[in-house]
Amino acid sequence: MLTQMTDKLDVLHDGLSIDTEHLDITSYLSAPNRVNTCNAHVGTVYRIFPDLSDMDWWEKYTALYNLATHSMDKIVQAFNPETGQVYTDERGEFKLQVVVDWPISAGLVGSKEYKKFFEWAEHLNSYHPDITDKSFPYSPIRYQTKIYEERLKSLSVFGQEEKEFLQCYLTLQQCPKSFKPKELFYVGKDNQAQEEAEKILQSFGIEKDTIIFTDTSALHVLVPYVKRLLQLFPEIKEIEKRVFQCETSS
Repeated sequence: MLTQMTDKLDVLHDGLSIDTEHLDITSYLSAPNRVNTCNAHVGTVYRIFPDLSDMDWWEKYTALYNLATHSMDKIVQAFNPETGQVYTDERGEFKLQVVVDWPISAGLVGSKEYKKFFEWAEHLNSYHPDITDKSFPYSPIRYQTKIYEERLKSLSVFGQEEKEFLQCYLTLQQCPKSFKPKELFYVGKDNQAQEEAEKILQSFGIEKDTIIFTDTSALHVLVPYVKRLLQLFPEIKEIEKRVFQCETSS
């Protein structure tokens, strides 16, 4: 639906249009079923593992499978109500994976691909078949996930101006002569606040469309901090001028 609405959402802002692929949307998918495979997903997508151990024969091998795996009650039970995060396993790691690719059941070849996918699935709730060049001669296996790393976050959690600020800040750090945090944060007019800003903004790096944090606590501090900083002190966005000065002097 977002793809169909792109034209209506395509309002220009500082010369940039909305890119549905980079919206700050987070989705959690249960086991692949007819509902969550009917179209592609946008934003950051995670695969969670609800407890499906009580599924009977009918739920496993008939159309009832879709109701069982897409059950909202089952999905909600995968989350800790106190933290809002998914539950952790015996090693203390979150029971979720980052979705890289997902099966599609819509379209002219979708149903065939969907059926083939389940022929190769090792188990109804665990889809990591031994993929070889001969596995799927006519259509690809779209299911692909990777390990979830808590220190990594999609850059889409920040708006365009916030991204530009962070990227400029990292650039200035590489230019010691022009990088003077106390001057940059002078609008705060508070030495303690200036020191706090400098400390918080030491805790991240950017790689492609991903922001990397030194630790998980830094993640929970930096995201809201940057948003408040630019709202309360919009003058700080003029950091771009300092970057130009740095590049010119270089």
